Amino acid sequence: MTTGVSPDTQATLLLTAPLTTTAKAPADALLKPAEFRKVQARVANSGHALGDFLGKDASPLVDAYDDLVPASRLRDLLGRGFRLAQALDQWSARSIWVIGVTDKAYPSRLRTHFGNDAPPLLYGCGNPDLLEAGGLAVVGSRDCDEETLVWTTEVGRRAARSRCQIVSGGARGVDITAMAGALDAGGTACGVLADTLYR
Repeated sequence: MTTGVSPDTQATLLLTAPLTTTAKAPADALLKPAEFRKVQARVANSGHALGDFLGKDASPLVDAYDDLVPASRLRDLLGRGFRLAQALDQWSARSIWVIGVTDKAYPSRLRTHFGNDAPPLLYGCGNPDLLEAGGLAVVGSRDCDEETLVWTTEVGRRAARSRCQIVSGGARGVDITAMAGALDAGGTACGVLADTLYR
């Protein structure tokens, strides 16, 4: 399997992510969030790790989860290793990284706030250390007047001067303007996108 992504995160990707747009598991085959949480909870309580599903001797482990998810379905999902390797190569070529909830790089605030409901995977590009920085959340209208954009730029600049990161959805208008203001003033910005990182 591909290096650079932890075994736990590889297993999570295999169980929950479509991986590629051209060759993917049917959406109904992927584990739903509630199904994944049940598997994740049992793994944690049994002294195993999600990465244990990847081993050569994983078949008895997979069988032990048949009451939660049919073992044949788990095997099909876990058997997508080649597709995972392709997806990781494609993401890497675009400087996209992925962090799993059990990884040290996973933001502690998300883990603390959401507990067992924390998103199992985070995809991003840029500096993942910014996920721990917190900051000032800025969200607003996509269509606004020039005066609002000038004011929003100043908010970003002041945040940068105060060493406070701007966190926003990265949409046009207020969001991106605040981020640009912070970056122009030498600060940092973290955009949390609701859509693909490919665009």
